[in-house]
Amino acid sequence: MPVGLVPGLTKSHLEGSVFRYVQETLGLKLMGSYRVVRAMKPGELDNSIFTANRPIRCWRWSRLSIWRMARRWIAHCHYRYDHGGIILVNNG
Repeated sequence: MPVGLVPGLTKSHLEGSVFRYVQETLGLKLMGSYRVVRAMKPGELDNSIFTANRPIRCWRWSRLSIWRMARRWIAHCHYRYDHGGIILVNNG
C-alpha cells in the first residue's frame, strides 16, 4: 500500500479498511481495480517473516486500483498458503 499517496492515512486505517477511509472520508471514487492471485515459492524476505520448519508456498496478491483523481497504485501482498482461504467480493 503506497501510504504516501493517501493523505492522513494512519496505522488504524491500515488495520481496518483503507478503501472505506479513502472513499468515505476523503470522498474519492474508485473507478476500478484489477487483481491477480497466484501461488509462488517464497523468497528470502518471505522465509524470514513466515517462520516455518519446512518449505512453504505463498499466495501473492497483486492489485491495481484506479481512482477518479487519475491516480493509480499497485499493491503486492504475500500470504502463507496454509493460513486460511481466499474470498473475493467486488461490489462495483
